[in-house]
Amino acid sequence: MALASESGLASYDQTNGEFLDLSDVLSAILLSDTAFLGRISMASEVTETTHYWMEDALNASTVTMSAADLTADGTTLTITADAGNGLRIGALLKDTTKGTSEVVQVTGISTVSLTVTRGYGSTDGEIHAASAVWRIISQPVHENHKTTSDRSKTRTQVYNRCQIFKNEVELSNTMLAVKQAGVANELTLQITNRTLELKRELGMTVYHGIRSGAGADGTYRSMAGAREFVYNFGGTAPNFVNTAEALSDEVLNSLYRKVWDAGAEARLCVGGADQITKFSDINSDKIRLAPSDRVRGVFVNKFLTTLGVELDLLVDRWFPTDEILICDESRIKLMPLSGRNWQMQPLAVTGDGKSAMLVGEFTLEVRNGTAAHAVHSNLTV
Repeated sequence: MALASESGLASYDQTNGEFLDLSDVLSAILLSDTAFLGRISMASEVTETTHYWMEDALNASTVTMSAADLTADGTTLTITADAGNGLRIGALLKDTTKGTSEVVQVTGISTVSLTVTRGYGSTDGEIHAASAVWRIISQPVHENHKTTSDRSKTRTQVYNRCQIFKNEVELSNTMLAVKQAGVANELTLQITNRTLELKRELGMTVYHGIRSGAGADGTYRSMAGAREFVYNFGGTAPNFVNTAEALSDEVLNSLYRKVWDAGAEARLCVGGADQITKFSDINSDKIRLAPSDRVRGVFVNKFLTTLGVELDLLVDRWFPTDEILICDESRIKLMPLSGRNWQMQPLAVTGDGKSAMLVGEFTLEVRNGTAAHAVHSNLTV
């Protein structure tokens, strides 16, 4: 019969750690900083392993013309099938294309086919290119208007999974008794290091995470990170840009404009060092150093967009080298499962040693993922 072996950390496993003639100083490089995680607020607890929330939206303020051009005297404006936008007869529309000034009035609606009066008011008829975006200026009605036209929008249900983050520590009592160089308490040190590793794991998951199924035998639950919500889980993702190009102020302003047009208040730009350091090459009048409104004694770089909004520039070690994220922080929340926030639990004694478990269970709530946030991937390094 074979002799028993020890699965935990024993004194003989630490071959170079016994106390020698040197100072009691522990020197280690712990890659535990998680910048993006630090900007995400912790919200209230959730009570189910699948967390649902409802999202509401306003009717769109634009319609998009279908592929055919509109001639200077044409009276039928065909819009895309998914953009009814609660239009009603009397609506005033204006092409947003630079250099156009004509306003048309809708006098008839048949699904996606709009009958319009050209050159409304002081404006003149113009040619409008295919796929032009038309602004809904207003929708006036006549006196004593009695027609009922409900424009309510149905709320959508969004969800994410709770994911368990767990580490264990198991040390023999002999290991705990042997004095180690620079270590006052081996159990405390190991718990601290494993906690930092969990923090690092959570920090990577809040951006890179992929949502799993509901969880079953042979299936582990995992939560989606912010990137997946912007990417719309592989669906239509208007704010996910994958153009191969170098980061510049024009590229960043264009990305920010997508969020701004949706009505969100994005104030944060996150990326890896390869991208954020490129801001040093952008015109200095657009970059400034300002005191942080979150941490005392800390300064952050800010980028001034062409719309007059400042974005905090944040370097995150765990971001892809070719991506940046612009986000509205107020719409991203980290939420623990009820009673499952970070905790350390001593485990039952099963031998001549001590063991502990570090565990937490979290989900990420990303509201208006395809509108209030934007990602640019495939940036050149």
